[in-house]
Order: sequence, then C-alpha cells, then structure tokens
Amino acid sequence: MPLTCKVLKALPDERQQQLLNDHNDSVLRTVLSLEEISADHAGEGAGTGQEYARLDAKLNLLLDLVGQMLAAQSKIPAKATLRLGAETVEWLGDGLPKPDQFVLLELYLHPSYPRPLRLLGKVLSGTGRLGESAVVMRYDGTSESVQEALEKLIFRHHRRAVAQARAKRN
Repeated sequence: MPLTCKVLKALPDERQQQLLNDHNDSVLRTVLSLEEISADHAGEGAGTGQEYARLDAKLNLLLDLVGQMLAAQSKIPAKATLRLGAETVEWLGDGLPKPDQFVLLELYLHPSYPRPLRLLGKVLSGTGRLGESAVVMRYDGTSESVQEALEKLIFRHHRRAVAQARAKRN
C-alpha cells in the first residue's frame, strides 16, 4: 500500500486532531462504500439483480478511469509492505523513524480514491511481525468513529482474504 511518513516534534492540538479525524471519517466512508458488494441486491429477483450488476460494472469502470486520472495528477508515493491493525500499523521502508518519535502516516487505501488516510501516532520500540527492520506505530488521537470504520475495513479485507483462500482450495 502506498504510504508516506512525516516525523513530528509533537502531536497536533485537539482542534487539529478533530479536523484530521473528520478527514479520516470521510476517507474511510468513501473507501468502504467503494468496496461495497453489489450482491446485496441479488436477492431482489433475477432481473433486478442482473440490472444492479450491470450498473455496478459501469460505475466501477467509471471509478477506475477517474481514479487513474487523479492518481496520474497526484503524487502518490511508492508502495510499502505494511500490516494495518486496529490499534497499530507496521511497515517497512526507507528513512524509518526512531522509537518514541511522533509521526503522521498517510496511507492510500484504494487505487480509485487517491486521498490518504492520515494517522497520528508514536513509534514503539522493539520489532513487529514484519521483521527486525520494521517500524510499529500506535495510533494516537484517533476518534471512536474513525476507529470503528478502520476496524470494519480491516475485517472486510480479512474476510475477503479468507474467502479467496478457501476458493483456491476448492
């Protein structure tokens, strides 16, 4: 996933954190809606389900095209190996921050939506699951609504990965 990391001298004040949480709420709502499955409408009859599937395919094509245009104009960073959790994020990369530093991490969650999720936190000491050269950051100042939306996004990705693994076995 593309990400950038900026070291901060201190965490922003409450007002700036609230603005950041509002931004993150918007980003997560949009990413979650982009990932909605059109199968929700499949039980409404064969004709209606097929019509929803056609509309969904057209909207996905439009979103992909607009996302590609925006990504070309935006300066999206290179992809990094990361592990996103409900309370922490761990990543590998160049110029990593040191333990106890405050950082602002920007994660680009969806290729069709080039607006980053901006997470504040403090770098922890020790190593994470990705290895010795990885950095682990614990979130700080994240609102309850952002936390819930992030957990929902992580759960959906995990559920999708499990379903794909089962499909490969069958």
